[in-house]
Amino acid sequence: MIDIFPFVLGSLFGVVISLPIIKLLRSKRSVELFSDPLYYKIFSRKKENLKRIVEYLEKNKKVTNNGVEKFLDVSDSTAKKYLNELEKDGVVIQVGKTVKYVYYSLKK
Repeated sequence: MIDIFPFVLGSLFGVVISLPIIKLLRSKRSVELFSDPLYYKIFSRKKENLKRIVEYLEKNKKVTNNGVEKFLDVSDSTAKKYLNELEKDGVVIQVGKTVKYVYYSLKK
């Protein structure tokens, strides 16, 4: 399976820490943020959903924004954010330009 977090540096209490999180840890808000259990729940759900999209693509070769919405039972904007994040990280590529004909596939 493709590693969707190539920039992972380590872990804190079993939670993956990425570069942006490391910068946040140095800020004054870090104690407030990381002591909030809701943060861990949101962070782990997003990570799990990104993994599920990659696993889906490994089996089905392509997916649309609407497909992600239905598959993960998330809103249109959330599906778009997930796909854009995977595209930005170089995991998937967008094929097509017109909204109706756009789909995403794993980067080769």
